Amino acid sequence: MSIALILAMALAILVIVETLLWGRDLPPALVAPDAVRAAMTEGGFFGGVVAGIALVLGLACLWGALAPGGTHRRIVTTERAPIVVDDAILAGGLSRTCAHAAGVSATQVTTRVTRHRALIAVTPSSGFAVDASEVERAAGELLEVLGAGTHMKTRVELARKGNLS
Repeated sequence: MSIALILAMALAILVIVETLLWGRDLPPALVAPDAVRAAMTEGGFFGGVVAGIALVLGLACLWGALAPGGTHRRIVTTERAPIVVDDAILAGGLSRTCAHAAGVSATQVTTRVTRHRALIAVTPSSGFAVDASEVERAAGELLEVLGAGTHMKTRVELARKGNLS
């Protein structure tokens, strides 16, 4: 998509430059607008090249619009209505909930959400034990409230070494 946009910008700049030169009766920089118009209306090799380029750019734009995107979203249900939530937002909510359940700061919890699983990594504070089952229960409760509990499983991993707090 980026390549198509760069080519479209270059083509637009070329058209503007050629039009300005043509309007001031100066020689064309690359191709005169009259020659382009004639080639497009009469067909021929140049018309075929322009049509081929337009076809490729059109297909690239169509593919970019219809292809699945990189952002992962899911529908969660609340009491009022279903809501579309980005996985990064869901991961942040899980991290905050698990940090509170573990008794650590939010910076000591990282969450990675995949299609069917939430992987929660907790780094405990040195000298304080963290109950992994309690953290997993808190994560499961949040997913149940959001209506994603039946579709997602959680896994909590405790780091072997703790952080100084």
